[in-house]
Amino acid sequence: FLPFPFAMVFGAVISSKLVNKIDPRFLAGTGTLFAGIALWGFHTISINESAAHLMAAVHRQAGTTAVVHLGSNINYWSSIFPFIALMALGMASTFIPLTLSAVHGVDERDSGIGSGVLNTMQQLGGALGLAILATVAYGSFSGHTKDLLAKLPHASNAPAAVTNAAHSVIGQADFAHGATLAFLTGAFMIWVASLLLWSFLNISHRELAADGAPEGAGMH
Repeated sequence: FLPFPFAMVFGAVISSKLVNKIDPRFLAGTGTLFAGIALWGFHTISINESAAHLMAAVHRQAGTTAVVHLGSNINYWSSIFPFIALMALGMASTFIPLTLSAVHGVDERDSGIGSGVLNTMQQLGGALGLAILATVAYGSFSGHTKDLLAKLPHASNAPAAVTNAAHSVIGQADFAHGATLAFLTGAFMIWVASLLLWSFLNISHRELAADGAPEGAGMH
């Protein structure tokens, strides 16, 4: 996760400069498109769930005290890092223009309550989004577990070490399946948000310039 904050800071610096030249709709709309592509990329990460691979993992796990990881063959730099960087850049391109747009036109005397409402809605939105995605992920476990057990028909009658190993392997596969399904759901959610931005965010960069950028806006 370490590249995320660095890419976020880099994106925030670029976005802070572009917000005075490009309308928020284009910046935030493009940023959400990028973030959706990143989530789609995370969704495509998969593990081998063939019966042969699962049984091999179970027997390796049963013969060692270390955890055997089903995704050990996934390359970080090609399968994960590009989407982390793209997600951070997309979010940085979204937060700054949306923050400035949200407080656009708010009188100075009301700036405190305006900022408070904005931050409250951000927290509520994050909590609601997390609840939805967690529900999607965990809701998929039951059916997926049944599918995996069908591939490991004798695991329940095996020695304790093999049974415990099967539970570990199935748990990993369930989590990976649920996470990638949640990423897919998140991609469509953020693309819907992008559609709304492109359709309804009509504030121009000149209007924002007339307000004057609030101090510290680039850090939101």
